[in-house]
Amino acid sequence: MYFRTQKFEKFVSPAQPKSQFWRLAAGVITIAAIFLGFTIGTMTLAQKLGFLVFSETTMDMNTRDSMSLMFLTFIGMIIGVWLSVKLYHGRPLNSLFGEWTAVRKNFLFSLFVTFSVQLPFMVIAMLVWGIQPNLSFASVALFLPISFLLLLIQTGAEELVFRGYLTQQLAARFKSPIIWFALPALLFGILHYDPQGMGQMAVWIAAALTILGFLLADLTRVTGNLGAAWGWHFSNNFLLMNLVGMPDNMHGYSWKIFTFSYHDLSPIVNVPIIGMYIVIWLILRTKLAQY
Repeated sequence: MYFRTQKFEKFVSPAQPKSQFWRLAAGVITIAAIFLGFTIGTMTLAQKLGFLVFSETTMDMNTRDSMSLMFLTFIGMIIGVWLSVKLYHGRPLNSLFGEWTAVRKNFLFSLFVTFSVQLPFMVIAMLVWGIQPNLSFASVALFLPISFLLLLIQTGAEELVFRGYLTQQLAARFKSPIIWFALPALLFGILHYDPQGMGQMAVWIAAALTILGFLLADLTRVTGNLGAAWGWHFSNNFLLMNLVGMPDNMHGYSWKIFTFSYHDLSPIVNVPIIGMYIVIWLILRTKLAQY
């Protein structure tokens, strides 16, 4: 039981009264259905209004319009989670976050640590591997507030699902960490598997993100709230989307893009990336475990 910290037990407690597996299954189906329906509806409406043309470029998320619409669809995921916890578990959406003061404090600390470690890492990668222009610095800077809000929605939605809803409900129903700790992390990695956009690197990137999922789950276990995981997830995505992107996919917000594609990469590139993840996790784990 030591693996389940006192803070984590408090985090899970709102899920205890209605923890039957059928409720979780119904919730997952509801989240998926609403997210899918909201996504289709948003994209269809945007196309009819002329905001989005379904071409290879926009489907690859290489324009601001297509990326922004994609991030907006995560509102559907939040709606799905809200309805699921309300209808099947009789509790409010904010019960998924943990104690809000701790969420805010841990989010900001995680934001600072991730930026401090990952930004120099990315600058070094840009210098070593080479970059080419994409958008002007002024254009990126002016768009940052919108990017900030949209990525806050996207990462918040994923944290509510993986480290919030799934983790809480599974931990309330099952004692084994193989289920409540490992399963959401594995799903997090699997659902980021994108062979169309990432080619041969798709499985390796999904593997790296699975490891990230485990590290985010551990921070949630130790702190008993979503703040640290959300702050790290947000910081990671904010830097990846706005600083430097890949030419293959999702560089609609990026200031620069690398001079190589996913197809040019070797799986060995995962080694420094995972090493960076471990450094961030160690700093956060060491500090936050003291609270």
